[in-house]
Amino acid sequence: MTASLPLRVVAATRSGALLAHRARRGCVVHLHTGPRTPSGRFAAAAGRTVCHTRTRRLTVLDTAAPCIDLAGRRFCRRCTTALPACWGSAEARLVTNDDWAETYAHLTVADLVQVTRWCRTVEETHQVGRLALLLFRPAPARRPADGSHAAEVYDLDRFITQRRRHLALEALTPEELEARARAAEIEASNDQMLRESRARAGRVARVQERAARGHYLLPHERELLGTG
Repeated sequence: MTASLPLRVVAATRSGALLAHRARRGCVVHLHTGPRTPSGRFAAAAGRTVCHTRTRRLTVLDTAAPCIDLAGRRFCRRCTTALPACWGSAEARLVTNDDWAETYAHLTVADLVQVTRWCRTVEETHQVGRLALLLFRPAPARRPADGSHAAEVYDLDRFITQRRRHLALEALTPEELEARARAAEIEASNDQMLRESRARAGRVARVQERAARGHYLLPHERELLGTG
């Protein structure tokens, strides 16, 4: 299985690659493998992009923030095509679970949250979910209240599920969305009828119990039993 684009990009940034774009209006984000300028705002000219494209000065995105904001930009297709499973290390062979765990052992829970934000398909969310299981073990059934690592893993697991549901809905055709809406209406109607039926059965049982004890029944209670 091939590592998804979001996973490869995040792994590259955690291995030292920079995300950078041209000036203010640049709509493409390149992966840059050189150092920053002394100010930290720009990619140094001594480096190069993964795609080896000649560019003007590139502004560096903040990859240390909890959420990497691309501001509507897209990744350079040439950079991402040339991007290996894990930048800065030998070409990884992602065959076994051990291969995946070893290749991405340097990623944190926050890194996989970012990967999940960038997932574009349901399958990509399944991939990041499997990797989270390998790196951090199963998420707890309930969220710990102490803000521990286990709580972060719990939040990641829930976020992956939410993202997967969102992408699954986005992938539906208008016809499928309409069919889901009709099915939801039918299910809601059936649930309402079931609740009403159970409520009536409960009222009948209570009136029958009163009648068995010889209590006086009001007209609406006799009507409920069909004896009015």
